Amino acid sequence: MSKVNLSILLGDITVQEVDVMVNSIHPSCRPGLGVAGAIHRQGGAEIYQECQQIHAQRGHQDLAIGEYIVTNPGRLPAKRIVHISAPRWLEHSEQAQPELTECYVSVINYADSAGFKSIAIPAIGTGVFRFPFELAMQAALVGIQKASLQCHSLEEIRLVFFKEHYYQQARVMIQQFVQSQVE
Repeated sequence: MSKVNLSILLGDITVQEVDVMVNSIHPSCRPGLGVAGAIHRQGGAEIYQECQQIHAQRGHQDLAIGEYIVTNPGRLPAKRIVHISAPRWLEHSEQAQPELTECYVSVINYADSAGFKSIAIPAIGTGVFRFPFELAMQAALVGIQKASLQCHSLEEIRLVFFKEHYYQQARVMIQQFVQSQVE
């Protein structure tokens, strides 16, 4: 088992030099807005083309929540892009937060089992999927803790926030989470 370092960064995920970059994707594997749009714009058309090839190979079957596909990075400074289908937030949905937790577990498990050392993850679900940030961050921290306990090769997890207020809120929540684990 390896020791995994968690860091939080304010900035653009598309410039992170990591082995694996994570992207939230529409179930039909189309590029979206926000982080997904930035990844496709900065990475180039080959990412979209590869997503569409994989979707066609699947018989145009949409991705289930928590299911992901892996593509080459195009022009991005990563070795692979993991495109995961995240849950949409629906008021009082009992399943959405555990499903989001499992999204984090899945992408981290993929990176580790593929022998990669580093992964950059955005605030999955907080954009067009409308997950409240605090609930999304709770899901992220539980998923990261759960998955990192089983890691063998992964050494670094970067949570990358584009919005300053999300970054600041994440710093506080991580500190509180760590403190609660010590007590």
